[in-house]
Amino acid sequence: MKTARNLFQIYLLGAMLLPVVMQAQLTWGVVNGTASITGYTGNPTALNIPSATNGYPVTTISGTAFQNKSTLTSVIIPNSVTNIGGGAFQFCSSLTSVTMGSGVIAIGSSAFNGCTKLPGVTLPNSIVTLGGNAFQKCTNLAAITLGNSLVQIGANAFAYCYSLTNIMIPSTTTNIQTQPFYYCTSLTAITVDAQNPAYSSVSGVWFDKSQKTLLQFPDGRGGSYAIPTNVTTIGSGALWNCVNLTNITIPASVTNLPQGPLTGCASLQTIVVDAQNPFYSSLAGVLFDKTQMTLLQFPGGRAGSYTIPNGVTIISGLSFAFCNNLTNVIFPGSVNSLGSYAFEDCFSLTSVFFEGNAPPQLGTYVFFYDTNATAYYLPGTTGWGEFSGPPIAQWFLPNPVALNGGSGFGLQTNGFSFTISWATNISVVVEACTNLFNPAWQPAQTNALTNGTCYFSDPQWTNYSDRFYRIRSQ
Repeated sequence: MKTARNLFQIYLLGAMLLPVVMQAQLTWGVVNGTASITGYTGNPTALNIPSATNGYPVTTISGTAFQNKSTLTSVIIPNSVTNIGGGAFQFCSSLTSVTMGSGVIAIGSSAFNGCTKLPGVTLPNSIVTLGGNAFQKCTNLAAITLGNSLVQIGANAFAYCYSLTNIMIPSTTTNIQTQPFYYCTSLTAITVDAQNPAYSSVSGVWFDKSQKTLLQFPDGRGGSYAIPTNVTTIGSGALWNCVNLTNITIPASVTNLPQGPLTGCASLQTIVVDAQNPFYSSLAGVLFDKTQMTLLQFPGGRAGSYTIPNGVTIISGLSFAFCNNLTNVIFPGSVNSLGSYAFEDCFSLTSVFFEGNAPPQLGTYVFFYDTNATAYYLPGTTGWGEFSGPPIAQWFLPNPVALNGGSGFGLQTNGFSFTISWATNISVVVEACTNLFNPAWQPAQTNALTNGTCYFSDPQWTNYSDRFYRIRSQ
């Protein structure tokens, strides 16, 4: 067995014997008696790669050999080639035709990444491995046939192939890595050969063999979808960017959802969870945990304003990401945690209103790219000096309010107390009564506001069995 150094020496020896082998402007290197294409000296258009040169069989197209060759329109790869290296044809933006010989075993990562005019490809039956990002951003790729010996498909292999409409996974393919069809917004069917031992499909939706894990709902499929009642797990990204999905039903069997399970579903209006589900619930079409203290997913197609229910403490990461029609959100004082990227790319979001203190727990990039948003807070609330979000401003309510949180709220040693907030700085009158069914409101105190707040305390509250308060402007 030769060491890496010996192989390098052999390559140098080959290079000395054939310093730069030229044929139709192709450049070559020779290792262990076989030739590898290393590049092209001009601006190729139609390229027919020979099966041999100077007596050496051509077995490899080296990584990046034709990268960024924008004039290349077609390529024919001979049967002798077994390996197409990583990035070999990356960003060949004029490439419209690829013919592969019957000997190709492996296509490296990003081999055809960014070939934006490539309309279709047939992979030979010899192929075993398709690298990650291999056909990523082939935005015109409408059809691809996978060979019947293919074992592995790398991560994001067909990501951003906007024109891809359907795909057939052969029986031999047993190792498919993360999100191979990410953001394929025209994809309506993923079909798996019935003999595949690792995967299956039902009506064009991709599952594991047991059909307990949903692996990918086609991004371009429209209308409503009810997840089958035997499914327990939704895979990471399985329901992302389903741009035409309008409604989804989650059965009681689903007990494992990824973060932001329906991120980027730009037409989604309602998420309904079976009432018997032990871990998740829905309220007015919004996804929560069972306690409804954690908001997990807001439907991406909803427009206008949304008021988060009282009692919610956590806004999960990605839960509102890419909700491009959302304009305003009101947070109750109970919210104390905003997850990472929770409101990423909400382009129409202009106002986020906080009824309580600034949430003390903030993930990274909570309001990433929300360039039109302003965060509004009530005078008298705290934590805004450290708030890492949109620009902040005081919230001008039409009427004064009593802040119902903080250490100064409720029964104190000198009476019943609370902070009054009103950004207008107009003086307010606190009135009191003892019977809400037949109220006789009497002024208890007139307060001048400073910086939008004042503190009210009633030492007389102990003289009454019941005591009620209201606030009005002077």
